[in-house]
Amino acid sequence: MGWTGTVGQSQADTVKRILAGDELCNEANILESHQSNTIGDRVIYQMIEHEGQTAVMVALVRGNMVKYMDETVGPVYHECPVEWLDRLTPTDELDAPQQMQKFAENWRRQVRAFHNEYEVTTAPNGAQVASKRPMGTSINQGQASLF
Repeated sequence: MGWTGTVGQSQADTVKRILAGDELCNEANILESHQSNTIGDRVIYQMIEHEGQTAVMVALVRGNMVKYMDETVGPVYHECPVEWLDRLTPTDELDAPQQMQKFAENWRRQVRAFHNEYEVTTAPNGAQVASKRPMGTSINQGQASLF
């Protein structure tokens, strides 16, 4: 999987195009979108429905360039909203080879672990900020709780 881009297009225009669904195949429906930022990159998570299956697509945006990954390739980005995970097609029912189903299963586990370790908040400018949780706390169905 490589990078795609449009000459002369700004990062903001690229993000708008992704959020509008212009990049996905016509048969995929975007159910929800979520954006987060890493140093120099913007990461867009999209819960999509395609051919009766619901999964997560990850778009890494760098300038006007985009790299798409779905959860079956095991992306290294884990700020996907944890509440989405229970709404996805079970990994063993995904239309993908068994090894790729395992990658999706592992990625979902890592998303849950990320949200247990970090608290993701929205800054006044709309940016997502991940900060380490205090020791001895974890997430329990979306609520912080003591061990």
